[in-house]
Amino acid sequence: MAWLGHPFDVGFLVLCGLGCGTLAAGGDSADAVQGFVSIPVLMAIYALTRRFTDAPRPSTRPPHTVAAAVIVLSLLAVTTAELAMGATGPVLGAWSALHWSIASTVQRAIPVLDVGSVNAALTFAILPVVVLIALGWRARDLGFGPSRRGTRRTFAMWCGIPVVAYAIVLALGHGSLGALAHRAFIDIFRNGFAEEILFRGILLRITAYAFGLSAGNVAQALAFGFWHLGANLRDVHGNVTLAVFDGIATQALFGYFQGLITLRTGNILVSGSVHALADAARALT
Repeated sequence: MAWLGHPFDVGFLVLCGLGCGTLAAGGDSADAVQGFVSIPVLMAIYALTRRFTDAPRPSTRPPHTVAAAVIVLSLLAVTTAELAMGATGPVLGAWSALHWSIASTVQRAIPVLDVGSVNAALTFAILPVVVLIALGWRARDLGFGPSRRGTRRTFAMWCGIPVVAYAIVLALGHGSLGALAHRAFIDIFRNGFAEEILFRGILLRITAYAFGLSAGNVAQALAFGFWHLGANLRDVHGNVTLAVFDGIATQALFGYFQGLITLRTGNILVSGSVHALADAARALT
């Protein structure tokens, strides 16, 4: 994959830039600045990553590809609707009641985790993994393949940057180490590895085979951004246009580079760790 030479990659990054501009024009300056800053920073870090990692390998056909795609897309559709509209209607209501009931039962046996973390792990990771294993998927198909050359250095660089940033923030007297560590631990299950298994493990495996590496990575990134539509609608007070571009300029951009990391390292070890560390920043706000 000739990164930045492929039209899908160029087009996606241009779209992210346009998304940032739309957010700025619409008054969401915080996310616009975040996007404008993130694009060149993430590009620079990934450019360094490419120096000591091998090029992504072409994706082979996953077991029972069509059935797996239908299952995963159905799960994404239901969870996207639930996150955007809540447990409305008989289908979403029944689905929500079922997984929250199971999560509450499991959480009582694991009190160190909150019910939201257990629910995320159950819904976004455990459920699809169990179903796909029954279809013949193996660990490498789910994002747990063997690490490739440069994985340790990639881990050190991508995880080291937020760790250093947090150390500086804490040294300046903002937040507490205990709250940050607790949030990072919780986000390993709630956002970090649960969402990475679903998007960079399972979905990227399907889209990379169906559309090729570049287009497949862009597809899973856009799906990741749209999946956050409900949260983004709340952030921009119901403005659908701003919510869509917010998802492109922030979550989809993040998911795009997470996908590149996964394709380079062969698994979600680095991307899951980066995701958990990135979301832990909420403990400092």
